[in-house]
Amino acid sequence: MENVAAEFSLPGSLAPFLLTASTDWSVRSPGVEPGVTIILRTRDRPLFLKRAVKSVAAQSAPDLTLCVVNDGGDRQTIEQIVRAEMRDGVEVEFIHNAAPVGQVEALNLGFARVRREFFAIHDDDDSWSPDFLTEMTGFLRREENARFIGAAANSKVIEEDVENGRIVFKRSHDHHRFGPVLSLFKLLHFHSHPPPISVLMRRAALSVASANNPQMHVMYDCEWMVRVAMRADIAVVDRTLAFYHLRKASSGATRNSIFEFDKDFGALLTLIQNELLRRELANGTLGAGFASSLIHFFKDSHFMFNQETTDYLARRSRRYFRHRKRIRKVETAFKGLWAALSLRRGASTRV
Repeated sequence: MENVAAEFSLPGSLAPFLLTASTDWSVRSPGVEPGVTIILRTRDRPLFLKRAVKSVAAQSAPDLTLCVVNDGGDRQTIEQIVRAEMRDGVEVEFIHNAAPVGQVEALNLGFARVRREFFAIHDDDDSWSPDFLTEMTGFLRREENARFIGAAANSKVIEEDVENGRIVFKRSHDHHRFGPVLSLFKLLHFHSHPPPISVLMRRAALSVASANNPQMHVMYDCEWMVRVAMRADIAVVDRTLAFYHLRKASSGATRNSIFEFDKDFGALLTLIQNELLRRELANGTLGAGFASSLIHFFKDSHFMFNQETTDYLARRSRRYFRHRKRIRKVETAFKGLWAALSLRRGASTRV
């Protein structure tokens, strides 16, 4: 009897199993403290800053450091708001930029200050559920979740506006649901990312991607997350714990930056895809650049079932069935006429 291989091996240099043992991302480097560093960037938005600091102060988790990056705003006003609203027990540190350096560089300054085992980005106009950090750190500290370098919670979109110096709630709805693990393929779409307010990362993520790209003024957070996800998995916690606040009708300092730079998104994405494709073609391989380009090819060609495609198919279906209904009526009429003629012909023959 011939010997039969007990295990099928994939060709080439691939591992014998489709799912291999992953890196244990829960191991803390020497000098890394327990707890969470929260990076909060702000500039001349005291109304939002007050709400954001209250959101951090309400957290039930211990061992917190709030790193406030003041990107060219009034130093005294910002420190007064933070100290007035922050509870005891939360360590607070300030980075004051004499002149604005922009969102990306301001965030990179915050990244450089992360010394706890986890970190989160809390934009000054968003908010958390009081249990956000407790739930998210608890999830990532479980032994079975050591393979995850971070996690994203479900989030709710809060539509609001600023009227007469007050934040006015308009409506809310669930943000797109992900999970149970973020798909790298879908992240390469760059439109399918959880909002930053919903994400908690291990400090180890900074060893994978230490900074955001300073050449990008929009979509830099998506690009950073893709670089991290190309090395490790990011889980999804199936609880609504984060609130992503949007103000489409606002202008100036109260307007969301995603609306300010929306027109630049497509151009930057194409530049990223082109650069990745050039590298891959030079090496004789296809990878993330090809995958990202392919996703958008299908999307632009209406091959994917997005909302626009489904609406189009629904309209065509309704027209088709209305047309079929008319045809059936004509067919029924002809059948009736044919039956009548047949009866008359039969009667004539019998006579």
